[in-house]
Amino acid sequence: MPDYVAALTGSVEGLVIGVPWRWLEDDLPPSPATRAAFEAALGVFKGLGAEIREVSLPPVLDYHATMKVIAVSELFAIHGHDLRSRPELFGESLRYRIIAGGLVRRRNTLLALRARTDLARAMQDAMVKVDIIMLPTSEPAERLQPEHPASTLTQPSYTSPFSVAGNPALSVCCGFDEAGLPFSLQIVGRLFDEATCFGPATPTSALLHGGSGGRS
Repeated sequence: MPDYVAALTGSVEGLVIGVPWRWLEDDLPPSPATRAAFEAALGVFKGLGAEIREVSLPPVLDYHATMKVIAVSELFAIHGHDLRSRPELFGESLRYRIIAGGLVRRRNTLLALRARTDLARAMQDAMVKVDIIMLPTSEPAERLQPEHPASTLTQPSYTSPFSVAGNPALSVCCGFDEAGLPFSLQIVGRLFDEATCFGPATPTSALLHGGSGGRS
């Protein structure tokens, strides 16, 4: 078992942080406020001695589509029998996703599994050049309101690529919007290297006080 406590030094001196800027600029641009909060967080880390470096990865939508095909296929394989025999026990959203899995052809599931191997390999190749990858986790939370169950399948996220690739990731608060809701910073490590994720998560007070960000 790695000594995770030893990683909580609060120092990021010499850490190389990778950012897939194409995801943020072309594939899935965040709101201006989320982008500004993310760049401010990068500025804090740069000021603490980290290096910011661009990384090249396949399109984020490729990761999203691959994850959804595999996820709903597995969901149907596990719960399909119960859905047919006891549908009243499932909520609307879960029932919708299980049914979607039943509509996926076996060939498409196999293609998604093969794509996962290629996408995971591309992720690990990119991480050879950096210690961690940083991205926003998501937009700040909004008021709870009903959503169509399909939204769980159609809304891409910055978290799905790391579910596909199997990399450890965590989220920390990196400031607040005008409504007082938290911005969230995603820290992604190499395979089996959770300890390196924990290190950058410790200078939280510096993150919350902001800083000047930007590409480098």
